[in-house]
Amino acid sequence: MAKQPSDQETLKEANRPALSTTSGWQLHVMGRGHFQTLTLPPAGRWVIGRGEGCELRLEDPAISRQHAALIFGQGVTLEDSGSANGTFLEGRKIGSGERALVKPGEVVELGAFTLTLTATGGTELRKRLWPAAYFEHCVAEECAKNREPGLVLVRLHLSRPVEREELGLILNVDLRAEELAADLGGGEVDLLLLGRTPELAREIVRNLKKRLEAAGTGPILSALARHPEDGARPELLFGKLVRGLLGQEDEAPRGELIVVDPAMIRLHRLVDRVAGGKINVLILGETGTGKELIAQRLHQRSPRAEGPFVKLNCAALPEALIESELFGYEKAAFTGADRPKPGLIETAHGGTLFLDEVGELSLPIQAKLLRVLEERVVQRLGALRPKPVDLRLVSATNRDLQVECGRGAFREDLYFRLNGIAITVPPLRERPADLRAMIDHFAQESARQADQAEVHFGPEALALMLAHPWPGNVRELKNAVDRAVLLAAGETIEPEHLPLAQMKPKAHPAAPSSSGGVLPLEASVQAHERAQIVEALAACDGNQTKAAKRLGISRRTLINRLEQYRIERPRKRAADDDDGP
Repeated sequence: MAKQPSDQETLKEANRPALSTTSGWQLHVMGRGHFQTLTLPPAGRWVIGRGEGCELRLEDPAISRQHAALIFGQGVTLEDSGSANGTFLEGRKIGSGERALVKPGEVVELGAFTLTLTATGGTELRKRLWPAAYFEHCVAEECAKNREPGLVLVRLHLSRPVEREELGLILNVDLRAEELAADLGGGEVDLLLLGRTPELAREIVRNLKKRLEAAGTGPILSALARHPEDGARPELLFGKLVRGLLGQEDEAPRGELIVVDPAMIRLHRLVDRVAGGKINVLILGETGTGKELIAQRLHQRSPRAEGPFVKLNCAALPEALIESELFGYEKAAFTGADRPKPGLIETAHGGTLFLDEVGELSLPIQAKLLRVLEERVVQRLGALRPKPVDLRLVSATNRDLQVECGRGAFREDLYFRLNGIAITVPPLRERPADLRAMIDHFAQESARQADQAEVHFGPEALALMLAHPWPGNVRELKNAVDRAVLLAAGETIEPEHLPLAQMKPKAHPAAPSSSGGVLPLEASVQAHERAQIVEALAACDGNQTKAAKRLGISRRTLINRLEQYRIERPRKRAADDDDGP
């Protein structure tokens, strides 16, 4: 994570040029939930990297110790210093030692960080398409101001891309100087509208759609989120936009559709980029993580959205029935086949076929499915000739198909066909923001269905809920919340209303205990967290960077936890500390 010093502290103490508030340029540093604005000096050179002596120090393993440099004088010049992972200006990789002029509004990328240059006091800061990190930072700032009549976020999904410069010009026509447009990638853009009523915001969206469609974008989907009606926090507003584009904007969201955690927001952006392609997609993840919803989103954002979305749970039917359901049959193909029936593969022609639990298919059916994918034809049971078929296959599994291939239970050639691109849905324990939002949503939904007053979790019960790893993911969570609401029969849910036998974390030997031998709540939660950290380090062979990623926290947070829980830090490895020169 980037350090957050003042402008002066960002520079080296020795031989640094004096800062000038009238230099005319500001540098915006964004990444990993961090935003910082620095005023540039009129002349000089800043070294960027993660080394101790850098003027702009960014702590990211993908950034070299001396990664790049910014040179001030006649304009601002970017120079790559032989970085291991490259420096990018507007998407173009800068060669080692190469210098490139950075214009106002252009985007510099290195590691997980984005840098942009703007003119002090100018309107260039607003009048362009900005990266998602900067946009999210500005939304958080505006939410904190509680302005009236409020703030409206708009998300647009374009069926076909438009040149970036033209897109920026069109989007900014109706925006005030203080309002923002952001490029999310995958044909999606966000708008931040300030002091607009919902009616006026919808009028702006209608005008934008007309101009964009005239520019060749094709049909455009849109969603709106209002502050504070749809959420007081940015993550709730962005979740509202995600649900809105899924067609759930005016409905009470199902628990699986609550998308507020940054990890899930990033995943949905990836899904939208993949949706525009033609290759098959393999969705991986534990049971109950919402893989089917990801498949539906892929279909809805794809060029096949007007076609059918056909799904089959391969674990729900016996082999003989799966074969007839998938491939169909002709009349008299077997006893009881009194009329012909098209299979799901035929039904999905022109659309998307989703095979859930694809790892459960038998080897004979796998061979038939492979032929469909290779030859793009399907043959009904009892038919003499195959029929051509045009579909996109999206499959999902909670198994490791590579392991299944190794033991001969899954065809390797079919695995390669299915795995055009793999998308992994994180489990609920790795989506803390989603977890908290789902707890609140399920509690109110369950109380409403039971005709009870509004309920909430007491602090001790909530701590237990947040500490539990939820191996059953959303299904387990909903059952636990429904049970708690029923047993509480009041306004506050306490620990005794929870299924403690399944939820109580195991104590670590080093964790403190009370005189009665029972862990206090806080110590119990800490012991559970400590055990998770130890397990993650063991699973990652002591690699702290990988362990932090596995836990869903930053490496710095992991190191702080190691010190807090007195866990001996593993021996530093090259993968942890020597990522670059």
